Amino acid sequence: VKQDITQQKQAQADIHRLAHFDTLTGLPNRRLFTDRIQQHLSLAQRNSEQLAVMFLDLDHFKRVNDTYGHHTGDLVLQNLGAVCRENFREEDVVGRMGGEEFAVILPKASSDSEIEEVAQRIVTAMALPFQLSSGPVNISASVGVAIYPRHGDDLEAIRAGADAALYSVKQSGRNGYRLFVPNRR
Repeated sequence: VKQDITQQKQAQADIHRLAHFDTLTGLPNRRLFTDRIQQHLSLAQRNSEQLAVMFLDLDHFKRVNDTYGHHTGDLVLQNLGAVCRENFREEDVVGRMGGEEFAVILPKASSDSEIEEVAQRIVTAMALPFQLSSGPVNISASVGVAIYPRHGDDLEAIRAGADAALYSVKQSGRNGYRLFVPNRR
């Protein structure tokens, strides 16, 4: 018995892509990102390595949707996905958590200065106007960073640290980055 299963294989690939990747940006979604961060944390623990997690949030993104429309907002998010892919190493993992929220895993982060250089590069790249057919769209980003094992030894502690650092950036005026400082919100 011979049977062509090409369509079945394509359907399985489509289901996998929809379940694990953001349809707008092509980046890993929250589900796949969580799986990847668990894997990278396990590797960092086993190899006694440092790992950085960045939470990135676009500042005042609602204004883009309200002013230019959701289609333009989607184009900005697509461009942001491309900017993220250009500004990270191949081994880094960039994911879209939803809305205008993104997250990044920097495995084998060797020093704070390396981590801060990456965070500043992203903030700078986001501050450049996005050139769309309708004209330039200005946006900025806030980035919060937590580092394993210094800021926690499990996923929840690292997430909480990156989130607290992001909140601190938002409270201090946005358009910047901050490394987590324990007992500071």
